[in-house]
Amino acid sequence: MEGSSAGVRLLASAIGAGIAEATTLPTDVAKVRLQLQSSSLGELRYHGMVDCIMKVARVEGLRALWKGIVPALIRQVSYHSFTFVLYEPIRDMVSIVLGMEAARSNYLQRLLAAGSSAAIAITLFNPTEVLKTQMQSSSGNVTMKEVAKKVWNKDGFKVFWA
Repeated sequence: MEGSSAGVRLLASAIGAGIAEATTLPTDVAKVRLQLQSSSLGELRYHGMVDCIMKVARVEGLRALWKGIVPALIRQVSYHSFTFVLYEPIRDMVSIVLGMEAARSNYLQRLLAAGSSAAIAITLFNPTEVLKTQMQSSSGNVTMKEVAKKVWNKDGFKVFWA
C-alpha cells in the first residue's frame, strides 16, 4: 500500500480490523471473564477458554459472546485506520528531522513512524477499550451509553486512560 491514498489505506485497514475483531471477540469475552473470576470461594466458574465460551453461550445465550462489539469495532477500526493513515506522514516527518530521504526509509524511520502512529491512535481510542471490557464483564445486557455513564460517575474522566 506504499504510496496509496490515505482513503484507500483507511478503508482497507477498517475492513480488515472489523473482520478480525468480529471473529475474535468471543475469545476476548472469555479472556475477560477468566481474568475476572475469583477462586476465593473455592471453585472456579470457568475451567479454561473453551469451557468459558460454552458456559457463556449456554447460560447467557450465543449473543453474549459478542458483548462489547460496538466499542470493540469502534476501537479497532479507528485505531487501525488512524495508524495506517498517520504512518506515512509521520515517517516522512521523522525522515526530515533525521535529515534522511523519506523514499528510502530505513528500519529506524519505519520503527519510529509505526510506534508513533500507533501510540497516537491507541491514546485517542483507549476509552472504547474500557467500555468494551466493562460490557464483557457484565452478565447482564448493558449498552455502551449506560456503561460510559456508570464509569464516568464512579471514577471520572481519567479512568478512561487508566
